[in-house]
Amino acid sequence: MLINNLAKKIQNKILKGNQPFFFMSVEFQKKILKSFKAPSDLLERSYYQYLCQMKQLPLGLKLIQSLTAIFLTPYFYFKYSNDNGMTTGKIKKVAVFISGTKDISYVPRTLKDEFDEIIFCDYSGPYQLTAQEKRVIKQIYLRYWYKPYFCLKCMMKIALYANQVYKNNPCAVLTFGEFSFTSSALTFYCREIGIKHINIMHGEKLFNIRDSFVKFDQYYVWDQHYMNLLVSLLADKGQFKIEVPEMVKLDIKKKIKHKYELTYYLGGESEKELMNIRSTLLGRNIPRERICVRFHPRYSDKTQVSRIFSNFNIENPDEVPLNISLSQTKCVISLYSTVLFQAFKNGKEIIIDDITDSEKYEKLKKLRYIMLIKPHLRLSEIQF
Repeated sequence: MLINNLAKKIQNKILKGNQPFFFMSVEFQKKILKSFKAPSDLLERSYYQYLCQMKQLPLGLKLIQSLTAIFLTPYFYFKYSNDNGMTTGKIKKVAVFISGTKDISYVPRTLKDEFDEIIFCDYSGPYQLTAQEKRVIKQIYLRYWYKPYFCLKCMMKIALYANQVYKNNPCAVLTFGEFSFTSSALTFYCREIGIKHINIMHGEKLFNIRDSFVKFDQYYVWDQHYMNLLVSLLADKGQFKIEVPEMVKLDIKKKIKHKYELTYYLGGESEKELMNIRSTLLGRNIPRERICVRFHPRYSDKTQVSRIFSNFNIENPDEVPLNISLSQTKCVISLYSTVLFQAFKNGKEIIIDDITDSEKYEKLKKLRYIMLIKPHLRLSEIQF
C-alpha cells in the first residue's frame, strides 16, 4: 500500500527506531484513555484509536501526514472507483487472510476447521471502491473530515478489503490488524456487506494505547492475560477467544544434545543496545562458541548485528527455523520477545535479561509484560 509504506518510512526516519510505549509512561497513557467518553459506535472506536496513536507521534510527522492526505485523497478516490459489485452465491465457505504472511501456523485450529479454504493476500492491493464502499467512506468523511489522514487511511484499507471481497466472495476477513486505527472502521464495513471481521494475535503485547478501543467480530489471543490487557485498553470485551496456534506450539526436539548453552533472541535494538548486549554476554562465564545470537527477521539490522557480534555464533532466522533454534539451545534469553512466550509454552528454560537495560526491564513491569508473571529466571541471578 503506497500511503502505508510512505507513512512507515517517514515515521521510522523521524522516530529513529524508538518504541513509543517505552518512553510514554503507563500513567500518562491511562490519563489519555480516561479523557475519552464511551465510544458510541465502531467508527468512533477507530477515531479514538487514531487520536491515541497520534499522542505517540511528534507534531512534525502529524503535519506531514495531514498535508499528504489532503492531496492524495481525491487522487486515490477516483483512481480506485469501480462500479462492479460483489459476486453472489458462495460455493465454499471461504475466508481471506489479509496480512503480511502466508504462514497458516498463525491461524487457530478453530478457524482452520470453520472454513473450507483460507486465501492469503497481502497489503499491496489492488484496490476497489464501489457504491457500497463509497457510502461507508462518506459517513467517515462527514464525521471526521477535519482529520484528513484518518479519513484517507480508512478509505485505502476499505478499498483493499473491497477488492479481495469482490474477487474471492468470502464469509470472513482474517487479519493481524489490531495495531491499525482503521480496524474498527473495517469491522463496520464488513458488517455493512454481511461478512465477519476476525483478528488473530501474531506477536507480543504490552500496555500500549496504540491498540486501544479495537473491536472485531472475533479476536483470538494466546492467553487470558492478553485479553485482560486489551480490555484495560478499552477494547471490547465480548470479542475475545483464547486459543494457542501452531506457531506458538512448536515441534521442539527435547532429547537432543544442546549445541549452545544459551541463545539470545534480538529484536529491534539500537547500536548502543546491541553493544550493551555484547558486553553482557562477554561478562558471562561461558565460552563464545557456546553462545548464539539470533537476529530478528524484520527488525534487526543484519549488517550491524554481524559486525558487533562478529566473534559469536550468529543465527539467521531465514536459514534456521525457530523450532530447530529452540531445540539446540539450553537457555532462551531476551529482554522482551515473542520467542520467550513460545519457548515457555514448549517447556524451555527462560531467562529475562535484566542487566543490559535495567531501565527498560523496570518499565516492562508497568507495561504488564506477560513473561514477568510466568515462570522465568533473571540473568542477574544466574551463575553459569
